[in-house]
Parts: sequence; C-alpha cells; structure tokens
Amino acid sequence: FFSFLSAKLAPEPTCKAKVDVGFVLDSSGSLRNDYDKEKDFLKALAATFGVSDDGARAGVVTFSYYTEHSIKLNDHTSLDTFNEAVDNIKLMGSTTRIDKALRMTQKDMFSIPNGGRPGVNKVLIVLTDGSQTQDVGAEHPGIVAKELRDKGIRVISIGIGQGINTTELVHIAGGKENVFTAATFDDLISGDFLDKVTGFACNQAKYSPPEEIRQCDMEALDVVFGIDMSSRSTQHYPQMNGFLTQFADALSANTKYLNLGALKYGSEAVVTFPYQSKPAADAFSQMVGKLTTVDNGRAVDAALVKAYEAFFKPRHNENGKSAGGYLSADRINEIVSGGKVGLQKVLTRDGEEINRKRLFVLMVAGKHLDNGLDIIPVHAARLLYDLGIQIMVVAFDDVGDRVTSIARNQRDVFEMHKGDSMLKFMNEICNKFEIKQPQYSRNGPIDVAFLLDSSASMYEAYPLQAQIAQKIASQYQLSPNGTRASIVIYSNNAQIELLLKDGTSQEAFKQKVDNLPFLGLDTRLDRGLYLARLALFTKKYGARAKVPKILYIFIDGEQSTLENAALNAQAEELRKLGVQVMIMGVGGAVNRKELEAIAYPNEKVYYSASFHDLLNNEAMIQAMANRTFSNLGPSRIATISLGPSGSLVLPEGLNTNILPSELKRGPVADAVSQQIHLLLALLKSGMPADIITRYFSSQGSLPSLLQYHRQLTYILNKLSPSLKSYGKSFQSIQSCSSMAANSVLDRAFGKHEANKYLDLLTLARQNGGNTFVDLLWATGLAEDLVTSPADHTLIIPTDEVFKNLPENLQKKLRDTCYLRKVLRHHIVKGKVSLADSSTNKIITSFENKPIIFNNYKSKGMTLSGFALKDYDLQARKGLIHVYTSGILLPMTASMETYFKPSQGFQILSAALLDPYVEALLKTSTAITFFAPTDKAFESMSGAERTKLLSDSNSLLTLIKRHMVAQSVYSSFLSNGDMTEVMSLAGENLKLSKLKEGTFMVNDVMVKSPRDVTTGNGVVHTIDELL
Repeated sequence: FFSFLSAKLAPEPTCKAKVDVGFVLDSSGSLRNDYDKEKDFLKALAATFGVSDDGARAGVVTFSYYTEHSIKLNDHTSLDTFNEAVDNIKLMGSTTRIDKALRMTQKDMFSIPNGGRPGVNKVLIVLTDGSQTQDVGAEHPGIVAKELRDKGIRVISIGIGQGINTTELVHIAGGKENVFTAATFDDLISGDFLDKVTGFACNQAKYSPPEEIRQCDMEALDVVFGIDMSSRSTQHYPQMNGFLTQFADALSANTKYLNLGALKYGSEAVVTFPYQSKPAADAFSQMVGKLTTVDNGRAVDAALVKAYEAFFKPRHNENGKSAGGYLSADRINEIVSGGKVGLQKVLTRDGEEINRKRLFVLMVAGKHLDNGLDIIPVHAARLLYDLGIQIMVVAFDDVGDRVTSIARNQRDVFEMHKGDSMLKFMNEICNKFEIKQPQYSRNGPIDVAFLLDSSASMYEAYPLQAQIAQKIASQYQLSPNGTRASIVIYSNNAQIELLLKDGTSQEAFKQKVDNLPFLGLDTRLDRGLYLARLALFTKKYGARAKVPKILYIFIDGEQSTLENAALNAQAEELRKLGVQVMIMGVGGAVNRKELEAIAYPNEKVYYSASFHDLLNNEAMIQAMANRTFSNLGPSRIATISLGPSGSLVLPEGLNTNILPSELKRGPVADAVSQQIHLLLALLKSGMPADIITRYFSSQGSLPSLLQYHRQLTYILNKLSPSLKSYGKSFQSIQSCSSMAANSVLDRAFGKHEANKYLDLLTLARQNGGNTFVDLLWATGLAEDLVTSPADHTLIIPTDEVFKNLPENLQKKLRDTCYLRKVLRHHIVKGKVSLADSSTNKIITSFENKPIIFNNYKSKGMTLSGFALKDYDLQARKGLIHVYTSGILLPMTASMETYFKPSQGFQILSAALLDPYVEALLKTSTAITFFAPTDKAFESMSGAERTKLLSDSNSLLTLIKRHMVAQSVYSSFLSNGDMTEVMSLAGENLKLSKLKEGTFMVNDVMVKSPRDVTTGNGVVHTIDELL
C-alpha cells in the first residue's frame, strides 16, 4: 500500500493544467478508523495536478457539524508543503453537514484574496462516506452545489462505503457521469479507481465550454451607452458599431422592461438616442449607423456627467413626487440637513412594485484626454454610483488607469483588444442583473387551501372528509414561515373557515377542521373556487406573494346549476395564477367530465368509491402530496379588484363569466336599484365586504347609496305610526333609529370619530419629527403607512437627533438600503402602548429586530436605553413615542450570534461551543451580559484558559458571574449614581456612573461598544474579568 501510494504521490504531475482545485473533506465521526486513508487519497489526487504558483493550486475545506477552511489556494506553492498541511488536518468527529461545507466553499474557497484566479478553470472534488445530516435549518446540498456549478465550477462527487446516498451525490455533482463510488477505503486507493478518477478530473480541469450568450431573465433594466466618437478612435468605429448593435439585440431578447439610451462624446458629450422603452432594433441600428465624429478629444468625464444630467439625474415635481428621477445618496444627505425629496421611481407590473436596475456602458478606444474640466473621471463616476447605477467599461484599445479605475472591480472592465468578447460581456450582464429564481422544497414556504364539500349529500360523510383533509395536511410542515393552510367550505354559498395566517400548525388545523359548520344546501363549486382564490391570494388573510399555491378540492356530486362557464372560468383563473389543483371525486354521483375540465393538464383527478375507502387509502393520500411536491413553482401576483361592469379583474383581465348568473340578468329599473342588486349579488357570491366597498367607492356610487339610505330611513321613520299595524316585519326596521343611522353614515363620510385624532405622520411632525417624516417619504415607507389599513406605532427621533449624528453614521445613512433598515426599525406593527407595559418588555420592529422597553426610576420610560420625551401619543391609526438623543439602530437578532472572533471575542466564541453556555445565551428572557473580550482573559495562563473551556461547570459559572437577569442600559443610572444588582451566579455586582458619564461594573470600566441591544437583552463590553 505504502509503495503504491508513494508512487502515486510522486512529485511529477501527470495532468498539465492551470487549474484551481478545491477539495471538500469529510471529517465526521464515522471516519475515525479511515481518516488517514481518505487524506492519502486526497493527496494522491492533488499529486495528479501538482501544486505551484503558476500551475495548479489546491485548497481544502474540512467539515463535520462545523466547517473549516483548512488550506487556502494560495497557502502552498509545492506539493510537499501541501501534503504536510493535509496530514495536520484533525478529525472533527461529529455529524455530516455537507451543506455547510459547500456554503463555505462558495463563499471562501475560490475568492481572489484566498488565491482564486479569474479566468482559470475551477474543479471541486467532494469526498464523503455518508449523507447529509437532516438538522433543523439544514439545506439540501444539491441546491448549494448547483449555485457553484452555475458559476462555472466543475463538481465531482466521490462516495465511499455503504452509508452514502447516491441520489444526493448525483444532485451535488449535477449528473451521474460526475459521481464515483467505492465500496471500501481499500477500493478507494486501488490503482484502477484512482486512475479513473484522476483521468476524469484532469479532463474537467482542461474543459473549455463553448462560448455562448446565456438566455437569462432580467426584469427591468435601463441601459445607457457612452460611445467614444473621437477622431482618434476612427479605426475602432466598425468594431464598436458591431458591438453596439449585437449587444442591444441581446438585451432586448433577455429583458422584459428595457429602456435604451445613448450619447457620444469627444471633448464634449451629446445625446444621440433619448430613452426609448423596448426600442425597435432597426431604430437603434439606424442611430448607430448615423454616428459621426465629435472632435479629436476624448473626455471620459464629460460622458459621465452627460449621462447623469440627461438620463439619471433625480427630478422631483413641486409635490415632492418623482418625475422620472431616482433617489440619490446626496439627496438623502440633503434631507438630514433639512431638505426635501420625493419617492424613488418604481415600475408596476401585475400589482407588484419593481425597482429598475440601471447600467451605464462606457465604450472607450484610448486614454482619457483632459478637456479642461476640473473633474477626474473616477470622481465624475461618483455621480452615478451614488444613485446606485452600475458602470461597466468596454475598452477597444489601451485606455490607461484613469479610465479603468472608474470600474469598481476588475470584472467590470472588458478589454476587447486583449481577447474579451461581447459574449463574455453579455454573460456578465446576466450575472449582475438576472432575477434569481427561488428554490422551493416540501419544507415550504407553501400556501395550501382545502375546499371542502358542505352540500346536503355530505351529511353522513362530513366527519370523514374532515379526517381526510387532516391526513393530507399532515404531509406538510405547517408553520408561520413554512406551509400555511386554509379551509374553505362550500354549498349554495361559500365561506372561509380558516385563514392562512391562522393555519400555521397542525393543532390549529385540527381544531378548525373538527368543528366546521355544516351548510347542507346545493352544490355551487364555482362559488367555492372563487372564495378559495381569495383565500390563497389575499394578503391580509395571510397569503404570501409568489410562493407555491396548492388547492385540494373535495366533491361528492356535481355543480347544481348549469353554471359550467363560470366554473371553467374560475378554474382558468387558478391556472393562470399558477395554482396546483388536486381534485378528489368521491362516490358514483360525480361528473368526471366536469372535474377533468377543471383539472390542470399536468394534474390528475383522484377518484374513490367512498370517503371511507379514501380515508384508508394511505397510498393515494401520499401520492397526491408527493405530486404537489414534484411540481412546486412560483405563483403569480394577483390584484383582486372590480372593474366597471362588476366583474373581477386580475392581471390578465377577466370576463363576467366568473360571476354568478344573478349579475347577468336583464337591466334593472334605475341606477340605485341596479347598484343595490349588484351589491346583494356580490355579497351572496362570497366576495369580502372590503373589496365590494372599495369598488363602489372607486366608481363614485357609494355616496348615492348612502344618501338613498338616509332618505329611506327618514321615510320609514315618518311612516312608522301607520306601519305599526303591519306587525313584526316592521319592528326590526323601526329599531334602527335615524340617530343611529346618521351616526353610521357620518363615520362612512369621515365626519365623526375618525377626525378626533391627527394622522400618524402629521402628529409626528407636530412633535419634532419633520426630518424623520421626510425620510419616510423619500424611501417609500410613508406611502406604505398611509395606504395600509392597519394600525402602527412610530418611534420618532426628533430633528435634534439627526443634527447631532456623528459624521461616520451620517455617511452610513447615505446608503439607501441601510437608511430603510434604520427607519423600519422605528416602525412597529399595531398599537404598542407603553403605559401598561412591564419593564424588560421586548418589542419587535418592522425590521424584525428587538427593541427593549424599560421604566427606570432615574430616567423614566426608555426604549433600548434611550429616554423617551413623550409616549403613547394617540394618532388616527396608531401611537407615537418620541425621543431626543442617540438613534435606534437595528442590531443582531440574538445574543449568541453577536460575538465574533474577529471583533476581539475569540475566547468567548470558543466558549459558545459549549452547549450549556450557548443555551444560556439563547434564553428568551431579557438579560444583560458584561461580555469579556480576549484582553480580559489575559490574566489567565494558556493552560488555565484551555482547562476552563473544557470544564462546562466552571465555564458556566464564570459566564453567569457576568450576567444579570434584566436589561440594564447605561441610562439605568444618572451621572454620579451607584446601585447593586444580582448576577446569575448569585453575586452582587456594583454598578456606578461617574460624573463624566463613564459606566462601571465592579470598578471595571465598560468600554465601547456598550448598550448593544440583541433579541434577548443587552451587551456591554469589558476588558477585565469580574
């Protein structure tokens, strides 16, 4: 064995290829006896390529439950030192988390800082003797591996032993041809097996795929070309013209919502093609063919400035709304200083808002020539970068550093004169702007609805149907973030019994399905389908945009009326929206032709002789669920509203066939009667009241209906003495007094209680929050608040807060994405009153980050340590709380994730590997942790630290000594005050605050950062152990 292996590890490589080779090395507990053989096999594979700086490079990621980047690609330049490093990799000896190893590989293995080389082929070899451990939160390794393969990395899977999952290895490698298996580790290092693997790996290393333009899916893209038309560049005109035409054609084929524009430049820049949406190819080609020389200059800065002024400059009308521009970082800065700005421009498609992506393509055929303007090209580029615009440089000759420095990374510079091609450029555009399609699995997210037959014929079988629905639901993992379930019952009418937002556990589903009301009339499946669609696509019911939608339909007969047109139209709408429909026809009375017309082409109607048989047919129930899992895909966005005719309008537009026949009868006597008739029909169809009200309001007919109601009430009140003789039928009318009716009407017209309070944003401005509200409008959040029917709580930083922000934070807030996160952290769903709140209460913001409420004797009410000036101020749709110093920032979600070795917590991070310590930091109650840095542990010797980390009891005691069972911010004390609190170890900690504001614990100074809010408490940093 050793003589064979020494030959295989000979220094002379047999595969002459310049390649970056990555190894993923299984270090789980099952390898305890064969780990050295696995590592010897890895070294033999590496010897095939050799290890050098200019030739092949090799790196290793090791994994078990945790992962480690054991060897980087640039760590070694010889096979001897590489082999020595492999020998020194220790066995981890835990579970098998292949997904974690592949994620680390994706992030670190082939990165440029770690030795990855652009343009060099990359091969990844995965070694394992088992299969993925199915822990909570584990990903399918095949999904991660596909992301690697999509980046051009060639993946090879090698499985050893009886514990492997061949299907999983195929998913990881992307095909059977890329998988090799050995029955034992002795077979692994046999000559035939090793030669077969090394030969295949060498071919992968030398593989050069044919170059072609990817067919990618880009949603909304604005592209502007800056074309070098200097007289010094004439020799490159033909090449540039061909590039322009070919690239514009490729963009049109790949982009749904495309705007194209162009300018030419010499010593000055001129617009040659104003923005056009999806321009005709010949129009752009004609422009390219008519391009003429500008002059003999080549001012790249002029091209950048003109692109800004003519195409991308933010423009806002007098109402503060966007008039074609975009939110810029400079304008955000202007707001902080007291300026105004409108909303960022978005594109609406199918009821969904999409941010447009923007790109400036700078075409250059020589070095920048200064035209006298005092702008360096890289500074001019900031005009675009600050707006979030990507810049890509296409060089047709040597352009020099002043031009290439415009690009933010080397991948954004394409040197056509050195062999780069338009194909490579287009593929990089795809990489930058392609819509990333989500991956779906049986774990969710999925929205599933059950449409249950509640007609008269179901009287005896109704409980059995409920049990079957429960069995099917048990095939899905119901949870708030996984699968949600809804229940709709139908007979003559339909009603939603369980909303998706409530159907997030098996217990909730069982509770509801066991207690369903029985309707017991005829069978109107069309109305059931209509309401099921609302259940699956109404946001306030818990529906989620774009997630897979599944509908299970139960029926024991057929549609009671000849409304087949409406029935088929309802089914067609479900099909258009991407809903998977599974139908269970039970008994001999079902109309098979009717059901098969409803079912999708790729679905199947399932039949059973009785509900009893179906309940006991486990195989059929399992087959139905598995079929839905194999066809998971995104649903479409549904905008549910009414058109002028009273028909339901969805993205594609629908006809009146989807409404009940009552809406299609002849004309009614007058307009008000017609509106009442339509109202009654819509209510009977099961349409929610809020949608009906919104429609009649949009049509302007709601006031006439309310006026008619007033008049009718007045008439009935006047006639009441003479109508009393008509008995009980009038008594119910009489009970509705005119006073009560007018009160209701006043509310409907907004003339009563609604005006008692100001709206949230006006109230915020009146309490010093002008800058905060301006920023809400600038980032689109104000519009969300104004249009939402729900209550919200706003935490308002006053204008003084923004004036006193440190410079580094002001700079950070110019990033619009970060600014939105901070603003969202000041918004809480619902009315959160502090008057009745207990201290240490944890509130979750819109940003899904914690805010901790306390009531300190010295400071009064505080939120995450910031003292409140006012609280519980009542607005029309919510509350506001106001503070005047510091600013709430969204921090880490949980305490145990806060500590990073790179931030001075290497020893504490190691301590967190102890399960008892980790559990302590995951407690759901509010705690305070005076966290010791690595410097704090310097008082202990290395041996003492090692012993501490291996002794759970001692370690836990030390950590508890630094913890308090309440949230204690530095604002807990006023300057000059002192108090004592009890640690979790049962010892008193002395807290004090010096006159100048220094916060102390046991005479140890609390350093920055302090008062860090986490999901379960507060973190302070100290450099000494308590």
